[in-house]
Amino acid sequence: MAQLQPPHYYRTDDLQELNQKIQHRFIRDVVKPYGPAARKREYRIPDLRPRRESTTLRKTPIGEIKSHAHEKEINPYTLYRPEAFEPPPSPPATPPPVVLSCLDIHRHVHDCPICGRLYQSYSPVYIGIILILVLVIAVLLKQVVDGSRGLKTQKTAMETS
Repeated sequence: MAQLQPPHYYRTDDLQELNQKIQHRFIRDVVKPYGPAARKREYRIPDLRPRRESTTLRKTPIGEIKSHAHEKEINPYTLYRPEAFEPPPSPPATPPPVVLSCLDIHRHVHDCPICGRLYQSYSPVYIGIILILVLVIAVLLKQVVDGSRGLKTQKTAMETS
């Protein structure tokens, strides 16, 4: 390929050749990185920043301290390590059994103001309701017994007449 010139001087042959080189570089650097690096889960991504055309080396004059701070090494490939997706730890299959005794429940009901109101003793109310029901049953039984006597007296009165 001839020396590249500014964009408005490119020839079609140069553009086709450049396009082929770009395609080969893409296939080499991006499509085929499935070698040993793929097993390590590390991929090299090409650095598409423009490279310096010319690097001139200059000799350090005597008495001047040589500094490499201005000379950066340009690495065309940056190392990429994808973060592997790890699902969050799963909860235990069955929760540990809760062991409560009657004394634990009694202590909780006694100490907790909400549970204490729900489970407070209503024994005087229950005794009153039971007494009322016993009286109602006694009255109904008396009526049934008196009614059956009345029927017997009516039957005997009809038979005698």
